[in-house]
Amino acid sequence: MDRVWLDTVKSELATGLDILRAQDLRGKRILEVGAGTGLLSIFLRLQGHDVTALDPSLGGFEPHERVAAFARDWFRAQDLPFLRIGAAALDPTAHGRFDLIFSVNALEHIPDFEAAFAGMAAVLAPQGRMIHLCPNYLVPYEPHFGLPLVPLAPRATALLMPSLKASGLWRSLNFVTHRRVRRCAAAAGLTVEFAPRMMLRAFERLDRDPIYRERQRGLVTMVFGMLRALGLLRLIGALPYQLSTPMLFELTHARASASPLR
Repeated sequence: MDRVWLDTVKSELATGLDILRAQDLRGKRILEVGAGTGLLSIFLRLQGHDVTALDPSLGGFEPHERVAAFARDWFRAQDLPFLRIGAAALDPTAHGRFDLIFSVNALEHIPDFEAAFAGMAAVLAPQGRMIHLCPNYLVPYEPHFGLPLVPLAPRATALLMPSLKASGLWRSLNFVTHRRVRRCAAAAGLTVEFAPRMMLRAFERLDRDPIYRERQRGLVTMVFGMLRALGLLRLIGALPYQLSTPMLFELTHARASASPLR
């Protein structure tokens, strides 16, 4: 198995655990959207939590299905419910409602973002919350490939770099932005709150996560070094969330109270 791929999975697992650390998971019914290999859901299941994993394993992520099946056998977590459907197919009658729905760098790979958002909203419990981490493509940077994008027209980047068209990963991207999230939240009657200083946290992660640093080698590490040398790194923390990437946001029903995002 490819070492780079394994390192990436390990890094994403750590990121997911960091997001969930601030959440009280006791007695909650949990749904992980875009579970991939299912390792994070398996970990939560082994900790005694009521968790369901969802991942259709499409758009270049087909190998995840085989790895997920192996991981459930290896960790004796065959009782982990694993939905091989898209989020748009979620139905409260068939799947029930969830107190916590979360994803880690998965929403940007969903072809019909609006339909998926509506599906997740439909199975969100009345007092439940959704927490998602994904890029904000209003900022013209693509973190999977580590390359700048054509501002306001990210798909046009493939015209300048034709090799991208052959990548299933590139074709899977929907280039979600904070504006798109807000529109979907309003349509679903949900309140959305964005966490501050996410771009600063992403830069600071370069110092403590060698796997992440290697993945972002190039433009990001160059900008990071320059800002730090000039003593301007903290200015990144002052940027509004609209001009920052990635974005971490929480959604609740309008009548429910959201927990403050750190």
